Parts: sequence; C-alpha cells; structure tokens
Amino acid sequence: DQIVGLKILDKAKTDFLEARFRGLNKPTEGEIASSIQHPYIVVTYSHGITTNDEQFIVMEFLDGPGLISLLIGRSKLLDNHRLTLCRQAGASLEAVHNAGYIHRDICPRNFVCAKDASSLKLIDFGLTVPAEKEFMQPGIRTGTPNYMSPEVVRRKPTDQRLDIFSFGVS
Repeated sequence: DQIVGLKILDKAKTDFLEARFRGLNKPTEGEIASSIQHPYIVVTYSHGITTNDEQFIVMEFLDGPGLISLLIGRSKLLDNHRLTLCRQAGASLEAVHNAGYIHRDICPRNFVCAKDASSLKLIDFGLTVPAEKEFMQPGIRTGTPNYMSPEVVRRKPTDQRLDIFSFGVS
C-alpha cells in the first residue's frame, strides 16, 4: 500500500565496477544504502537479486526535482533555500562518512529535492566503498568528471576527503 522507487542495476555495468574490488568482500549498493539511516538520505527498504541475477533496490519514492535540474534551470524554487540545502547536503555526507564509507559521486545529480525545494536527500550509492585502505588504492577513477577530486583524476590514493572536494565543487 505504498508507492516506492525501484532501482534495477545493469548487470554488465555492476559486474564491471565490482571487478575492480574482486576478493575484497565489497558490500553491495543495497547493503550500503540500507545501512545508512539519516533524514537527508533516501530510505532503502529492501534489496536483493532478481531472477535474472540483477541487483535491485527498493527505496522511498522521492517526488521532487533533482537538484541539478533546479541549478541548471536557475529555478526560483532555490530562492531562500540555498543555505538550507547546502547544510542538508553536508549533513548527508557527514552521515555517509560516519557510517564508514566514501560516496565517490557527490554532485548535484545525486540529490533529489522536495517539490518546493525546501529539503533534499542524497541518492545513488552505486560507487560507494568502505573507507578502508584496500578500497582507497590508486587507479580507481569513478564518479562524475566535473566533480572529481584531483586525487581521483590523477589516480592517486584516496580517502573521504575526495567527497568533501566534490561537495565544495557542487
């Protein structure tokens, strides 16, 4: 009796990304997303594998515009909400880091706003990894190019600071 969002991950893309972490026991996107509860992070209800061996994630349905579309369109909805949205985005990132992860794709595309743009939620944990040494090795260049930290672009070792850089660029 509830409308939800359903994300079915493309198997080929998921397998390609996961191959970079073979042997490291990386949690799935669904495991990561469901382990982080915060008011400014999309709620993940369940996750699993389809009969076609694809990962799926069932999450709260967010019925508002993406932050990126509001920014590109210079929406008036952002008037008087910019500082609030920045604080909420920062709080969501802090929750990800406190949970022991690196999001690796902090950008306006991964925030969905309420219809009136008075609040937002962080989405998409597809590139997220544990903030542990074996997942922070050089050479893993993932994320949205315009928001990548210099360490990611140059294929250097990374840590949670790469998300802070991306947040600042956003």
